Amino acid sequence: MNNPIFSIVVPIYNVEKYLPQCLESITRQAFKDYEVILVDDGSTDKCPDICDEFKVKESRCKVIHQTNKGLSGARNTGMGAATGRYIYFMDSDDTISSNLLDELQKILHKYEVDIIGFNATVIEANRRSVLSTGKCINKIEYGIEIAQKRVPLSTVPLYCYRRSFLLKEKLLFEEGIYYEDIFFTALAFFKNPTIYYMDKALYFYNKRGESITTSKVKIKNYCDLVKICNCLIDNTNIEQGSCLRNAYQNILKTYLMLSEEIYRMMELKDRKEGVISRINLMKKVRSQRKQVGLKSYAIACFPSLFYFIRGTRRMIRWQE
Repeated sequence: MNNPIFSIVVPIYNVEKYLPQCLESITRQAFKDYEVILVDDGSTDKCPDICDEFKVKESRCKVIHQTNKGLSGARNTGMGAATGRYIYFMDSDDTISSNLLDELQKILHKYEVDIIGFNATVIEANRRSVLSTGKCINKIEYGIEIAQKRVPLSTVPLYCYRRSFLLKEKLLFEEGIYYEDIFFTALAFFKNPTIYYMDKALYFYNKRGESITTSKVKIKNYCDLVKICNCLIDNTNIEQGSCLRNAYQNILKTYLMLSEEIYRMMELKDRKEGVISRINLMKKVRSQRKQVGLKSYAIACFPSLFYFIRGTRRMIRWQE
């Protein structure tokens, strides 16, 4: 039996309320040359039973039950079990358009690219909006070229990856951290893959009230972003070609700003937990000015002034 064109990897943990709709959206695919890999990441609700029942009805399905490793660990397990030419990572509380795989295979029939990006419809209460992955639509670009100009949207379910590309570059999700999508997407784009963006909303992202909001989790978010920034600094070398160096610096600048915004969102009494990580990061940035670039250096040296200027520019543009 030939390997399928697509492997749909679904990491699952305690989402019994949403999982049936997710699985139904997969079975409604017009294009049928795919396999489904359900990774039950130690769920304590009815998800294990739902997965096993789905496997009985769906011959294309593989089910893996494992002890809890977190989202990244579940995705890595699914990636290791995949046999398709392309891997698509889907979240278990969202749904996909019935023509997602059909649209993807149409592109692959024309172009042998490493990554295909597309848009999402964000559903929040009674409102809908479109989340776009790229500005240069319906053309092939390279990852480093994109990362120099803008920060690619890090939402993993809005990309379909060539499996051989992931294996060749040894790309895995970093386990045990928040913002694993950010780190994975950045590393993938730094490998300079060929990327094709479709201006079509093929994913339905359900924004729910259970999003991360507590101070404790925000501190964890901040500390993990600091880890990512440190890793980016360590991988930015002034000896690199200017294109790759510029890409690293652009991504680093954005995540430094994001880490500062999260730090400022925390209550004063809770900042103490992250203040040492923040100080050490800023010292590291200031000590490597040529390596990290002028904007990252400005954020580290004068964060308040940087954000004042940034806010003023936004206000001027808004008034215009």
